[in-house]
Amino acid sequence: MTVSEFIRQHMPDATQLERMLWDENAGRSLSRLDAAPVNSSELRQVIRRYANGPQGPFGTERLDLFHETHELFEMLAKEAGNEGLTPYDLKNSFIGNEEADLIMLAASHESVSQEYLAGNVLCCSVNAIGERRTRLKDGVRIGNMCVQTDFGYHGEFKSSVHPICLPLNLSDVYVLLDALKSYEAAREAKDPHRLLCERISGMIHVQLSDYAKGILDSRFERKGHYFTDENPVYKDDQKSHWRWIMLEKSGAKVEVELIDGSVSVGMIAHSPGKREELPGLALKLDDGSVLSAPWVDVVDIRQAGERR
Repeated sequence: MTVSEFIRQHMPDATQLERMLWDENAGRSLSRLDAAPVNSSELRQVIRRYANGPQGPFGTERLDLFHETHELFEMLAKEAGNEGLTPYDLKNSFIGNEEADLIMLAASHESVSQEYLAGNVLCCSVNAIGERRTRLKDGVRIGNMCVQTDFGYHGEFKSSVHPICLPLNLSDVYVLLDALKSYEAAREAKDPHRLLCERISGMIHVQLSDYAKGILDSRFERKGHYFTDENPVYKDDQKSHWRWIMLEKSGAKVEVELIDGSVSVGMIAHSPGKREELPGLALKLDDGSVLSAPWVDVVDIRQAGERR
């Protein structure tokens, strides 16, 4: 029996392995590879080439392939002739070290234990998870980014981190930065949306090569767009405008303190102004009316009932 036949007979619900069998190169190789005794080195190589190539899965489906491959090796190890087969664990899989950090970050957006991450996500030891969490607390480099974050008592983040990696060509970068800078220019100076756009565009711009900057910067300058380069670092020390946006996206009831000392309670809403007007803060009050104020007059926004 070949590995291809073994998968189809014993793992009919393994969606990602089935897709791999339909790949021309991987499928051909696995249809020629005996399931027992299995050539473990060749099998790992075939899976790695497929998983890391353009035909391989992305996102959560890539993690599914890892889990299905882990299960495949467990099942193959039970076949006569495969005694002592080395398990397909994280350390000898197609998932790299930085990718494993990203997977753990994504899995930890909600409270999860180290035991769950070890047994159900990364297929590694609990100690290995603890070591990764310790490194993240100190700060780790992922590509050209730095992530420094701590896990709460139950394994959750104070604020979830979402590293995004995009293989863009220069035209893609131009459109993305132009959209961010145009949105930024349409907002008031103290608008938290503007401040975050400025930060995001700065983190993108600082990662560009001198070649890319040489082509794009003069074009943006003619449009009145300038960049404040900012190192692509994520830390838990949130600034006020980050917290304000967090309250807006959560739809929580908030208290808004203005420069005149007044405090109003409501939910942040879209600005009632016309499209061509600079949008300020719009707060929908309990009676249905809307309080509008320029962002420069906003002293603080906090969750309603929160102690100062």
